[in-house]
Amino acid sequence: MSYLSLGDVPILLMPGELFPELAKGGFAEAGLAAAPEKRNPRTLQEIAGRDDLLIFGLANDMIGYIVPPNDFFVHPSRPYAERGVDAFGRSHYEETNSMGPDTAVSVAAAAERLFECVRNGER
Repeated sequence: MSYLSLGDVPILLMPGELFPELAKGGFAEAGLAAAPEKRNPRTLQEIAGRDDLLIFGLANDMIGYIVPPNDFFVHPSRPYAERGVDAFGRSHYEETNSMGPDTAVSVAAAAERLFECVRNGER
């Protein structure tokens, strides 16, 4: 993950395909989430402290889809080999091409460290 600023425009370069709710919010509510017991990280806009944060995906290599933990679902007997279909009938293709259910939390933790450096003027 990298940070770039063009004038006053903050830009975050992500190494995969980020679900939009991880950037801006709007997570699936508990009654509609595939894994409501899982906790989602703070959004990248919250971490950056900027509503105008631009995020570009598929930069800095490709780690696959970055899925919110509360909606991460894999096939119960053939995880990552077949698409899972949750209790709501939704196919979860993206999870078969992700690094796992903790990816979004790891990305958020990296963003926390990155923006702490940005706020402190570190390079």
